[in-house]
Amino acid sequence: MRDGLSDREAFRRTIGELKRRGQSDLLSTGVLIDLPLAKELARKGSDVRCGVNLVCCPNREIVGRIAAIQRRLFEYEPAQYYYPPQDLHLTLVEICHSRTEEEANEIALAAQSLAPRFLARQPPAVVDEPTLAYDSKSAALNFLPRDERLQRVREAVREDLACHGLPVASRYPPRSAHIALLR
Repeated sequence: MRDGLSDREAFRRTIGELKRRGQSDLLSTGVLIDLPLAKELARKGSDVRCGVNLVCCPNREIVGRIAAIQRRLFEYEPAQYYYPPQDLHLTLVEICHSRTEEEANEIALAAQSLAPRFLARQPPAVVDEPTLAYDSKSAALNFLPRDERLQRVREAVREDLACHGLPVASRYPPRSAHIALLR
């Protein structure tokens, strides 16, 4: 418990706030296209933003359900970037961002060699209650963690990486458990 709130309640509040803010943003600014991703679609290899993340991939059933949501959203917003099935993921930990390709590859290789050992020591985190959240730039399925394990796993991963010389340099602390559908 944190300040009298469980992680589940804190995440529920965060998701509610993200939804309220997203609805307001969408109404005030309209849809904003992610220009680097749009450019990448037009010219493969043009998106040179490099980062490293530890991710969890949804199973086939969830991917199928997400694809159905994406098809429905496409009817209203065909110009958006829709994540292909193989790219759908929930970010467990963002290790770094905005690096050169060479730096990102070095960090990824190091993290890839360490991750199996320290993830094997962690209990699985379970998420449920998907809800669609959106703003003027994106839409995602947000999930509620069933308990505090997701945050504990994230903290343990960051600590383990730092102990092995790979400090986590996220853009922002993870505030939700989500799978981005479009940007």
